[in-house]
Amino acid sequence: MLTTLTEVADPGHTAIIVIDMQNEIVNDQGGYATRTETGQTFATGHQALIPKIQALLDAARRRGILVTFAEYIHRNRLGGNLMDGPNYFGHQDQTWISCAQDGTWGAQTIDELAPEPGDIVFTKSRGSAFSGTDLELTLRSRGIRTLVLTGTGSGGCVAFTCSDALMHGFYAVTVTDAVFNAGPGDVAMAWMGSLGPECSTDQLLEMWSDRPRRSVG
Repeated sequence: MLTTLTEVADPGHTAIIVIDMQNEIVNDQGGYATRTETGQTFATGHQALIPKIQALLDAARRRGILVTFAEYIHRNRLGGNLMDGPNYFGHQDQTWISCAQDGTWGAQTIDELAPEPGDIVFTKSRGSAFSGTDLELTLRSRGIRTLVLTGTGSGGCVAFTCSDALMHGFYAVTVTDAVFNAGPGDVAMAWMGSLGPECSTDQLLEMWSDRPRRSVG
């Protein structure tokens, strides 16, 4: 069993994932921003995450750490619905529900965090990045033991992915200032901290700076 952050997030067996940082959710022209009833932009809270995630991705690529992305897709390229009743249940009283379609601008990761050659993008239609994707196979085939979590949000897809990482036998590290959350008293963020290490962006960057570069076989 690995017990310290240095052991758990060692570049030699770690990958990082950016969860649902898509135009539909994060961009101020996306559906979440333009359809809010209060007039407040939902996307605003995500802007502070961008430089944090950028710094983590830059460091990961320099250290040979696998960079992955999860993009939430509600409809396929032909417009077919990929969701179901149970996953819509919690939204039944809302006047608008996100409906990102594969291949559209809204479904793409924002330009500031755009995937680069060598990165891997997974599309999903459930909260967890493990559900219906090849994420587990990809991690295991590369000898990955730990998944570093960033993106949105602590009360949804990041939390589901964190839990599923454990169910699939991976350590999960939550980067608290690189995950969209409800702020102080966020129960979901505290719960993720009970499942695996939590750290700040600066803590992880400092730890990675002292570790050897991952040798990819």
